[in-house]
Amino acid sequence: MASDKKTRSPSGLSPSAGHESMAPPINSFASASTTHKALTPNRQLGELLRSIDPKYCFHPAVEELLLDMASDFVQDVVDFSGKLAKHRRSTTMEPRDLQFCLAKNYGISLAGVLPASAATGSALLRPLGQDLLVRARPAKNSLHMHRMALKRNSLLHTKTKLKNAHAVKATEGGKKVVRKASVSK
Repeated sequence: MASDKKTRSPSGLSPSAGHESMAPPINSFASASTTHKALTPNRQLGELLRSIDPKYCFHPAVEELLLDMASDFVQDVVDFSGKLAKHRRSTTMEPRDLQFCLAKNYGISLAGVLPASAATGSALLRPLGQDLLVRARPAKNSLHMHRMALKRNSLLHTKTKLKNAHAVKATEGGKKVVRKASVSK
């Protein structure tokens, strides 16, 4: 069944004749309406800007640049996340792959909560505190702190002794010592 509407890629250009448009995977949670919304970013960008300021209008070149930047961002995130999934030897890309990519490459942290049934593997997102990027340093042991203070004091004491010994030698070297046996009358 042919449709009268032209499909547009996220960059705003119509797909070339040799390339087929990518269909969402069968196990995708995206419905047809969300897929259609994803394919019409021009309208969404305009709606977003009108929600901020109804009188706002921008040049078509700016619109094309913003759409290109958005499509490049999505492509980079999907590529990197796919490489992570492949590294895990998995055939499916999980939300934690996207979360790791966004946190590592773009500094974007997603606030997600790991459900109680985390062992099932269907958990959407891990809390960022349990992520691989964020690892809290262990609290320093008081015994370790005490030993480090003793070492610092010992080094300081040794340095002051060396300075004092060097100062004494310098002052003795300048004086002429006269011995009684060497004095002639």
